[in-house]
Amino acid sequence: MRFRHHLSTIYTYKPINTGASSYEINSDDTPVRQAQLHRTGCGEPWGKALLTDPLTSFSPRGTEPPSAWVQRWSHLVAPEGRVLDVACGFGRHAYWFYGLNHTQALVDRAPAAIDSIAIPAAACQKVTADIENGPWPFAQQQFDAVVVTNYLWRPLMPTLLASLAPGGVLIYETFAKGNETVGKPSRADFLLQPGELLQVCKDLRVVAFEDGFVDGALGKQPRFIQRIAAVREDTVNPAPTRYRLTSKCRAG
Repeated sequence: MRFRHHLSTIYTYKPINTGASSYEINSDDTPVRQAQLHRTGCGEPWGKALLTDPLTSFSPRGTEPPSAWVQRWSHLVAPEGRVLDVACGFGRHAYWFYGLNHTQALVDRAPAAIDSIAIPAAACQKVTADIENGPWPFAQQQFDAVVVTNYLWRPLMPTLLASLAPGGVLIYETFAKGNETVGKPSRADFLLQPGELLQVCKDLRVVAFEDGFVDGALGKQPRFIQRIAAVREDTVNPAPTRYRLTSKCRAG
């Protein structure tokens, strides 16, 4: 069973008309519309997100900016590479990678979430599937990146690793042991054990790993988090790859 935190209000992003790359969140009953998005070669920077309800412990569905961890390590994905977003929700990372000129495959078991993602079909394969109880919808396929946030289903881990193409990067971030002391999720099934992602990725090249506590900010709940960025190295290329520890915006 997975854990995901959703609230009932759907919001949309609209650029603030200041000339700066910042966004305002506006309540709406409709999905995010493609016309409200701006695709650029480097992705549209998110800036500050102004929440209309600062008392909410988690951002309403669809309002969250991309994970800072995902943003930081997305430069490891091959230019125009194909990205698999697992348990993608309402597409916060789908829009981010679309802005970086990546094609994508998205999977979630919630039809309302998948159907709300307004990215052209040519750039985005959307699949509604129960990946915990049904067949894996991407059998025999490999990707330049596999992205997972706030989701944990341990039996799926080998499948995720097998879905990485040579040179592909796993960007994973979710709750960790200790979170039961500050809120939900609190069941061990939903919490990574200390160093667990390192063990999962023992056959990959680990570029970055963190396992610790994040203070709550902007109304968010404090949380224990574990996250990793790891690459299935291309053994054909004998030269060492330079995995930059700071992102560098790519030209479109």
